[in-house]
Amino acid sequence: MISYEKTVGHHFDLAIRAEDQARDFYIGLMELFQPYPEIAAFWRKIAAEEVEHARQLKQIRDNLTPEQLSALADPEMLDNSRRVSHFPVQETLANITNLEEAYQIANELENAEINAVFEFMMVRFMEDEETRAFVLSQLQDHISQFIDVTDKFGGPQERRLISVAK
Repeated sequence: MISYEKTVGHHFDLAIRAEDQARDFYIGLMELFQPYPEIAAFWRKIAAEEVEHARQLKQIRDNLTPEQLSALADPEMLDNSRRVSHFPVQETLANITNLEEAYQIANELENAEINAVFEFMMVRFMEDEETRAFVLSQLQDHISQFIDVTDKFGGPQERRLISVAK
């Protein structure tokens, strides 16, 4: 019998928690940058996309059979999910002083494990190819928003000048 902590079901639980952690982080950033409506709106949009990612993971999980959920999970992806599901949201938010710091942490979070896990789960467990292609294109759009930050809010020097509201 496989320990629950090594199963696909547990992997889904961790991945969903990671998306929820990311959502909470972006909501926190939205609140920190409330005096800057365009920046707050950016973080609000990113948070809403994390809500959608969690919903999609839950939907896929709910469509899996008990046998699929109790199968052995990919160990590397499971480790990635463990790491990001324990992201210290409040501690991280408390240490952010400007938009550049917020951007760097968010960019690192998005480009590190969280999206790799989400993409892995979509590719591995979403059976409908058309829906999977659509969701993966949405993921690319989600990631590309972080690349477009310079166009919206300036380069690193300009972003360092935008302080959080504390």
